[in-house]
Amino acid sequence: MDAYRIGNLVGRLVLSYLLVWLLMLVFSRIDPRRALQKTNRWYGVGMTLALFTAGLAASI
Repeated sequence: MDAYRIGNLVGRLVLSYLLVWLLMLVFSRIDPRRALQKTNRWYGVGMTLALFTAGLAASI
């Protein structure tokens, strides 16, 4: 794998994580620490992976 593809995958994963964190931030009434805790639980990780996979599927 070349650096372009690795960078693309890492960038998509980071962007997916940030989008899920923003969603959790809204649901936790703008409390960044609580949003971070929710993002690192199983449902936050699951949402991140689902969003990452959907982004990969859309790019094919």
